[in-house]
Amino acid sequence: MFLYKVGKTFLMKEDRCILTPGYSEVKPHENLRFKIGDNIKLVFPDGSIIITKIKGFNLRSPYEILINTTEDIPIGTEVWLTKNEL
Repeated sequence: MFLYKVGKTFLMKEDRCILTPGYSEVKPHENLRFKIGDNIKLVFPDGSIIITKIKGFNLRSPYEILINTTEDIPIGTEVWLTKNEL
């Protein structure tokens, strides 16, 4: 399920990154449930894909997702919830 396109990223440590949506990108999904450990797929603007796990999120803004990555996540990257992959 498509969640949003990345509007900003914040590096927390050398291997952790917070993904935040562009404000016009978030369309709340009724009954959407996701949790730490769920899989997400990141589709970069160049078409390349990585699949990773949610490591945390902001309780005030649950669409701000923490992931472990050493990859540079470009603005415009699509974030997909893919509970069955990885």
